[in-house]
Amino acid sequence: MPLKDYQQKILDLLKDKELALSELYKEISEKFYQNEEFWSNLSEEKLYRLQQIEELCDQVKQEKMGFDEKKTKTYTLYTFMESIQDIKDQLRNNELNEIKALSLCHDLENSILERRVYEYFIPYNDKQKAVLDKLKIDINDYLKNIQAQKNKIVSG
Repeated sequence: MPLKDYQQKILDLLKDKELALSELYKEISEKFYQNEEFWSNLSEEKLYRLQQIEELCDQVKQEKMGFDEKKTKTYTLYTFMESIQDIKDQLRNNELNEIKALSLCHDLENSILERRVYEYFIPYNDKQKAVLDKLKIDINDYLKNIQAQKNKIVSG
């Protein structure tokens, strides 16, 4: 079944969201250079997730995989993107320390939108299901990594 216009917009915004998060983490890496490697790695992981979402979107467009955005609306994604921009603004205005940045980024990554993004894609075979399951596990590892970094900085 071909995608509806609003579904295509949601897919486009999901990709935009990953890119915006990658750019945010890159900016943070430049601000908190003592942990530049950590933040740069997060940025790179976001680019990897962007690539994965692009591949999933291609499969959906080719009708080789299903897509159900559930209750997600485009305004939800726009609001999420505004949150990313707010953090960038705080960073640029020197209103964030690294612990606060970690907390805000953890909150973004722990959002329902981030944690359930792969549930929108409906696999048509076991290989697709395995890819989606791995991506879901990767999200949990990503969150643990952010929390561990925050704990490391807090404990000194």
